[in-house]
Amino acid sequence: MTRRSNAIRHADEIWPALDALLLPLGFTRTERVFHRRTDNDGVPRLEALAFQFEYGFRTCWMHATVKVPALIERLHGVRPFAYRPELAWRVPDHASHVACMVRLSEMGAVGSPLPPGISWRPDGRLQRQRPTPGSVLGEAFAAITHDHALPLFERRLTLQGIAAAADSPAYATSGLGGAWPLAARLMLNDLNGAASAFRTHPYSLGDDRSRLAAAKAWLLQQGVDVSDVRWSAAAAEAAHPWQAQAWLNGSVV
Repeated sequence: MTRRSNAIRHADEIWPALDALLLPLGFTRTERVFHRRTDNDGVPRLEALAFQFEYGFRTCWMHATVKVPALIERLHGVRPFAYRPELAWRVPDHASHVACMVRLSEMGAVGSPLPPGISWRPDGRLQRQRPTPGSVLGEAFAAITHDHALPLFERRLTLQGIAAAADSPAYATSGLGGAWPLAARLMLNDLNGAASAFRTHPYSLGDDRSRLAAAKAWLLQQGVDVSDVRWSAAAAEAAHPWQAQAWLNGSVV
């Protein structure tokens, strides 16, 4: 319960509509995160939907997240500390560095109809007007989840979808999140595709000279011919802009 006079008095009002939608699909709710383990595309993974609220439940948003433990294990050899297997099945949080994520503003939902009392903010989040009850907000989130978030787990947030992200124009500046398409191509045994991804973004496994050298040596051991890739300080800096996140975000996925 919040002390703000314009807040939802009982946060539990939000969850019934989402529970009705997601629990029958195999999701479990832990606080504000629904999560499930699945291997629908033959590769076990952890899928999650997280819901966030601020300012007395007046500013609200969500994101869809997927972790593929096999990708974390695949990258463990090149960055043992960053890609620790013990993190593989942890329920992802908002800033998990071992996940791929699509935010509400990136789902294609912005501008879709909403119930009275709920509106779209310019930044792609939801605005709850007072005194709109929590049940209305929950129903709005359930509709968005059904129409826009759940389909992500069948299209963009799949192993093939993550691998295809290396073809995105934004991939070269995706920072450390760019490791996931590279790892996905290795998992799919697409060695030429992995080489192409590394040439496009050779700093996805580290942005300094020694880490580039280590990544090249590791990839060569995997049968990926990247012997022609060379270190460039300017290119490394450009590949890791300040706004790049450690996870692969929706603008790339």
